[in-house]
Amino acid sequence: MRQDLLLTGKTGKYLKYAIGEIILVVIGILIAISINNWNEYQKDRKIESIYLSGLKKELISDTTSISQYIIKPYEEKMNILKKAKDFYRGSSEVKDTAVMVDNIGKFNGGWSFNWTLNTNVYKELESTGNLRKIRDSKFRQELSKYYSRLILVQQITDKSESGIRHFLNANSFYDSKLKKIESELDYHQLIQQFKADEFYEVCNLELAQAQLMYNWALNMKERGTELLKTIDNQNW
Repeated sequence: MRQDLLLTGKTGKYLKYAIGEIILVVIGILIAISINNWNEYQKDRKIESIYLSGLKKELISDTTSISQYIIKPYEEKMNILKKAKDFYRGSSEVKDTAVMVDNIGKFNGGWSFNWTLNTNVYKELESTGNLRKIRDSKFRQELSKYYSRLILVQQITDKSESGIRHFLNANSFYDSKLKKIESELDYHQLIQQFKADEFYEVCNLELAQAQLMYNWALNMKERGTELLKTIDNQNW
């Protein structure tokens, strides 16, 4: 058709025909790009949804652990340590040695806490570059602050061991099978060690560390809770 138009001297119609072809090609390319962009957008939203779901599970686990192992037993820990210090000073007597020893022993068992919480999803987001797929830039910033603080708290805690666990391990005749002190005599011998200067020192250090960890726990739980609210409330 182009050749016929040129041979018959209908240049104007030829140009219109050529421009029409170009427009059709451009429209086709734009449609293809739009479809591809829409597909990529849908893929990104699916990836975002999967990661947000994973982050939510880990944040719930984190805040629950912080509440259970730091915030909830805080008052009891402080009371036990203060009573232990009073016993060292001679300002109070022990009515039940087994109860006192078992209470102090909690610092070597049920109350031990590791700040290495659930960071797998966030680490994967960073390492794969998928963090940018989360559209809310403010949420990304708060997420980064939360995990940076978590790493910092872990590093500081690792370097600030009070020594109370080492003291208990060194002075307790513990039966791992029975999961308790071996005998009544061992209870009384351990009680005598609570009069040692070393025990007073580790109690003071544990008190200071417990207060510090409690403040961190409140802060980290608040940050984690706010991140959870953002995940739940926004239309992703």
